[in-house]
Amino acid sequence: MRTQDLWTALSAQSFPYLHELSSVDRDRFVLLDAYLRDCLEEWCVSGGQLSARSIVLLDDCTLTITRRFRLLDGEGQWYFGQFRRLARRILRGVDMEQAYERMMSYPSFFTLSSQARISGSCSSWK
Repeated sequence: MRTQDLWTALSAQSFPYLHELSSVDRDRFVLLDAYLRDCLEEWCVSGGQLSARSIVLLDDCTLTITRRFRLLDGEGQWYFGQFRRLARRILRGVDMEQAYERMMSYPSFFTLSSQARISGSCSSWK
């Protein structure tokens, strides 16, 4: 299946209930979903391109899904597993080292990172 078709199918899915999680963890998965959707929308709209910021964020989100996967039940695992699969497919072939270096060279990176940590970004969720 084409990557675009996977995104179309996944974007039509409703967010899982995640009743097995605490409200704090549920809120974190809601934010994770928003970050993922934002990056994947950018990828679609731009014809398969992502900014360095989105590459780093998407990579961070896939790592977070992997770390937090065990908290989810079957529905949540399927939903976020599909996001992880799609994100990995998009990131395949991307020079991650170059993307991280480009992010570090942006003057606003540290401000962005601080704001993201405050709002509960993927990497701040340990």
